[in-house]
Amino acid sequence: MYLARGPNRTYEVVEREWPNGFPSSTFTSDRWSSQLNNPVATNQICAYHLLRECRGLNLRKNATPWIEIMMAVLKNIVTYGALGRSCYRTTYESLEADLDELLDDKWIEHGYLSEGELRLCKGLKKQREKLTSCLDKKMFHQTTMTPSEASEGPK
Repeated sequence: MYLARGPNRTYEVVEREWPNGFPSSTFTSDRWSSQLNNPVATNQICAYHLLRECRGLNLRKNATPWIEIMMAVLKNIVTYGALGRSCYRTTYESLEADLDELLDDKWIEHGYLSEGELRLCKGLKKQREKLTSCLDKKMFHQTTMTPSEASEGPK
């Protein structure tokens, strides 16, 4: 993992810190468009950020069981993400199936979700392929590598 400091998260900062991108790695981000434009093997939406959003929705009076189930799935993505699909194929397939069920149109069409949950569901549905990328590729572990070393990929 490499964290960059800067006055903001604009594309100029991303370009300065990671000029070559991460062409052989999964890049985890919090969905800022400047971060999603970097050349990478694949993008992963930060499950920790999504969990924080889910926890906030779960505290509301109109929370539904859907949000609790989504939180459990996101926790499993965090748990198994760095290990990769080959280590836990059954769990990987189960997580994919659970996400597909949670993001099915029936939740949107039948008015079952609260307003915040509905917004989250629609957003996650649009970003579906970026929710389990970490289960497919090897991710960088926390390191003291420079940005240029990190962008070269694992050796």
